[in-house]
Amino acid sequence: MPDLEKTRSELLAEIAQLRRRLAGEDATGSANGPGDAPTARSSYAERLLDALPEAVSVTDLDGRICYVNHAFLRNMDLGEDCIVGKTFPEIGVVEATQFYAVHEQVMPQLLAQGTVREVETLGLNPDGSRFAVLVDLSLLRDAAGEPSHVAALVRQVKDLRETEYALMHSEQKYRDIVDTVADLILAFDRDGTVLSVNSAAKTMLGLDPNEVIGRCGTDLVFDEHRASVEAQIERVLRGQSVQAETVLVGRENRLVHVEYRCSPLVEDGRVVGGRVIAWDITRRKRLECELKASEERYRTLVESAGETIAAVDESGTFLFLNSTAAGRLGGRPADFVGKTMWDLFPAEIADRQAASIRQVIRTGEGSNAVSLTFVGGEMRWYNTTIQPLRDSGNKATAALIIARDIHEFKKTKDELDAYREQMIRAEQLASLGTLSATLSHELTQPLTVIRLSIQNALEDLESGSCPPRVVEDLKDGLAEVASVTAIAERFRGFARRSSGKVVETISIHETVGKVMRLLRESAQQACIVLETQGLEALPPVPMHEKGLEQLVFAITQNAIQAADGQRRRRFTIAGHSDGHWIELLFSDDCGGIAPENLGRVFEPFFSTKPMGQGTGLGLCIVQQIVSRTRGQIHVESDFGRGTTFRVSLPVEEM
Repeated sequence: MPDLEKTRSELLAEIAQLRRRLAGEDATGSANGPGDAPTARSSYAERLLDALPEAVSVTDLDGRICYVNHAFLRNMDLGEDCIVGKTFPEIGVVEATQFYAVHEQVMPQLLAQGTVREVETLGLNPDGSRFAVLVDLSLLRDAAGEPSHVAALVRQVKDLRETEYALMHSEQKYRDIVDTVADLILAFDRDGTVLSVNSAAKTMLGLDPNEVIGRCGTDLVFDEHRASVEAQIERVLRGQSVQAETVLVGRENRLVHVEYRCSPLVEDGRVVGGRVIAWDITRRKRLECELKASEERYRTLVESAGETIAAVDESGTFLFLNSTAAGRLGGRPADFVGKTMWDLFPAEIADRQAASIRQVIRTGEGSNAVSLTFVGGEMRWYNTTIQPLRDSGNKATAALIIARDIHEFKKTKDELDAYREQMIRAEQLASLGTLSATLSHELTQPLTVIRLSIQNALEDLESGSCPPRVVEDLKDGLAEVASVTAIAERFRGFARRSSGKVVETISIHETVGKVMRLLRESAQQACIVLETQGLEALPPVPMHEKGLEQLVFAITQNAIQAADGQRRRRFTIAGHSDGHWIELLFSDDCGGIAPENLGRVFEPFFSTKPMGQGTGLGLCIVQQIVSRTRGQIHVESDFGRGTTFRVSLPVEEM
């Protein structure tokens, strides 16, 4: 510090004056004997020297003490008379060996240069313990300019040495810690020369640290990455910190992928180099490459799959779609990622699909279903599998959807099922035809005998005297036999194939009226009103009259049997024509058909009536009759209210 330097300069000047006194030139001009200590002190010099905190001493060239200041006396706890004229070893402030070794080493340098700064030696405390001191030495000369005395300024450096030792100990601990770290820790100067490196150079690169220190740091970098690393170092030397990845080259050209962080090394506010911490990411890189390859294989598989594949979260938002899925929606995957199911599908379908997805995510269990889905502007059948997608904690966070378009397959299967059903019906009807023919044949003969017997009996009774009542009863019996014979004939007709072209035309209004009259009594008993609307204006139809009678009879009879007889019901037959087709509507309000039975009403032998109250053949026969005329029949029902049969018949023979 400037003040201290000034004090030392003043001290040397005063010591020069003291030198003259020691040479016998005191202020009064008197002389002292050589080697004797001065008997009087310069007041200014004494005050100056005694004010210093450092110990000051003056010795002759042999090392005998001529003068000490107050700081010296305080530190030694001795009187001046016990010190002056003796050597430092004699007063016990330093070991003799140490003193003479330093004296012998320093004196030639002191005689040559005049001053020697910060000579390190060891002092002795009264208890015998040592302490470190730094001594500044100045050579004093006599009037003739010859060396005569040595002035010493002594500073105790115990605290400094303790601090240095603590620092060294701390540095050693730091080095021990750094050497145990698996990461590579390296320091370099502004030229890129490695100043230090930890033992990770051995474990990571197979290089001894001494092989690395002194080399250019970028020599450790793989050639293809060297330019990039040099650019990063330039940024560090400009005071920036960087983090990046690179590849290092170890022994036997072993490549090590590392991620590193580099920061400036600053001393006195100036960037003097850089520090690097690099950690091995070779395994991570390998896993990343394997993962990338696996993802590529997965993506190729997913993209080449013909099925719709998508990932959807719990809110119904699309996280991923493959090209097949996007193509069926009319775009690219990027067009739909981030959109919700409600953006792409009708609300009813989106609600159903989102509910299935939430169920899978909530339970963690997959599902599979076949359902109709609105895709590409049409309803199509899909076989849809939904599986949970789990995060690293095994928690289901989204759902993977794999949907296979089975629309054509479903149509083909339904058609095959329908064909099989038709075959079963055909077989049943064939069996029914055979049974009808057999039954008709078997009944015809006995009925003929009964009819002839009754006719003969009537002829005999009418020629004689017989109560009129008996004749009437026999005539009624003969009429019933005729009715049974007609029924048998209808069965026979059902069993026979169509005879070919129909030449007769039938009035719908007259035929319906005839059937209504036959069923009016049973309708009244069932509390159902039979009505017709618009039948008078309908043109005649080319079909068998008995066939039309059976059609009207079967549908009307079903409505009558459906009425409960407790409340008033209504059955209406209405019709209209467009000139080419006649449409007949058979409508009732008798409670309707249950949804699960609606598709089976035309099946042979299917009946919802109690056992013994129906054969299940009525509507089956109706369907056959309509089919033979090239017409169509459909049924509509509102369960709990009523049913309507819609029959379309051609006006002209087809």
